[in-house]
Amino acid sequence: MAKSFHLKNAAILTATGLLLRAAGMIFRVYIAAEIGAAGIGLYQLVFTVYNLAVTLATAGLSAVTTRTVAALENKQSARHAMRVLLALSLFTGLCAAFGLFFAAYPAAQYWLGDAHAAPALQILAPSLPFMAVSAVIRGYYMAVRNVKPNAIAQIGEQAVRIGAVALLLAKIGTDDMVTACCAVVAGNTISEALSWIYMTLCYKREMKGVKPQKSQNEHLLKNTLLCLLPMSANQYVTSALHTFENVLVPQTLAAFSGSYNSALEQYGSLRGMAMPVLFFPFSIIVTVSTLLLPDVTQAWIKHDEKALHGLLSRILSITLAASIPSAALFWLFAYDIGHVLYKSTEVGFFLCVLAPMTPIMYLESMVDGILKGIDKQSATFRYTVIDCIARIILIWLFVPK
Repeated sequence: MAKSFHLKNAAILTATGLLLRAAGMIFRVYIAAEIGAAGIGLYQLVFTVYNLAVTLATAGLSAVTTRTVAALENKQSARHAMRVLLALSLFTGLCAAFGLFFAAYPAAQYWLGDAHAAPALQILAPSLPFMAVSAVIRGYYMAVRNVKPNAIAQIGEQAVRIGAVALLLAKIGTDDMVTACCAVVAGNTISEALSWIYMTLCYKREMKGVKPQKSQNEHLLKNTLLCLLPMSANQYVTSALHTFENVLVPQTLAAFSGSYNSALEQYGSLRGMAMPVLFFPFSIIVTVSTLLLPDVTQAWIKHDEKALHGLLSRILSITLAASIPSAALFWLFAYDIGHVLYKSTEVGFFLCVLAPMTPIMYLESMVDGILKGIDKQSATFRYTVIDCIARIILIWLFVPK
């Protein structure tokens, strides 16, 4: 039964991951055709700051919820823990939302060097509380190995986003790049709100009639919340470094080319078009492997080294088995993919150059998630900071030349 249960969940997650990535690629191709490479560049810049706000709102919440609930003995204890985690998520989400809304104009002008990005940032701000609360509920469902609500919410969220953006762009047009970008991000906020409504209804239905009670391990929740602090702090620092790096790229490209608009187009082609294609297969890998992460956490808590090593070997084998053929396909057909999807030789060039790095990027992302699940956040933090600082220095020195 347990094997059948895992296979069923794996099938759901695989199908969901494939559908989401396919829909995401269609969405990227559509908005690239509508607003162009420069518009995609502006969109990516907006999301550079937005992703920092998302980190402030949601950092560590889903992982900590999964760890906490997986270690509890019954649903009553889980509901008690979830009350605290949901309240915490609402607080962090609201703080991040107000911060992003009121800092939108200075962030756009002084960080991004483009005040046109400010209205889009303000439109995105209300989505942050929805995302934070949904992250906790998703963590709960991962802990109890019920993947169906998460899958339905993610598919519905993507469908609403695409539909809302298509309707808004059809109504307002795409002549003005800034207004079109606002329409695209408005679809994101609408979809996050509807996803939160669905996840909340699912959770309330599951907990109907369940009375909260403290866990027999009275220190478990306290220890979990204490674990959240360093995990969140690490993510805050790394997210800030990633934000600085992403803001630096178009600025240094502009220093080389002498044209900010040309730099924005190149940045859009790289970050907004090529990178999503490279990570398309990873969505399938990560959904299957993530299903094993609660088992990894339990094996680590129980000090069952044999089970832990077996699970880790399985996850890394799946990742390698899928990433190497993906890299080969991207390298062989890079220019064909760039032409078919975006009618762009530049995107094909980026795919060709980055294809050999695909297995390393996939492994890095997977191992990062594993280490966080076994309380090794300090290792991921250390390596990520070194990596980010090295990239920032190299971009600063060499891209303008």
